[in-house]
Amino acid sequence: MIEIAAAMMLLQGASAPPQLRTPPQSDPYARCVCVDVDQSTLVSFTGVVVDAQLLLGEDGRSPADRQATIFRVVKTLKGEVASPARIWHVTAPENCGVTFDYGKRYTVVAINNDGAFETNWCVAPKPSE
Repeated sequence: MIEIAAAMMLLQGASAPPQLRTPPQSDPYARCVCVDVDQSTLVSFTGVVVDAQLLLGEDGRSPADRQATIFRVVKTLKGEVASPARIWHVTAPENCGVTFDYGKRYTVVAINNDGAFETNWCVAPKPSE
């Protein structure tokens, strides 16, 4: 009986339950190191993702880190970009990688390496409204 009374007194005097804190979120791009890019090699366009070229990793079963996304170019903003445009990129954030979603419209900035286009988080492709 004494235990019950003591428990009730503790419950009555207890304050609100403590708030659970959410654990800190790590930045997936924290290990990404951007290098300077020659601005004259940049092209940009607005396009819609229509396909992808997936490469297999060394094990022959999982996807490789480097892939290509294929865009239907809606509007060229800088440089010359033919439609469809194949844009190479890595996907891992720690390697400054980016991903694109099928059917979405993006404004893409890419580096033109003799006709092969490459993008990454540092040159910042952005979703279009």
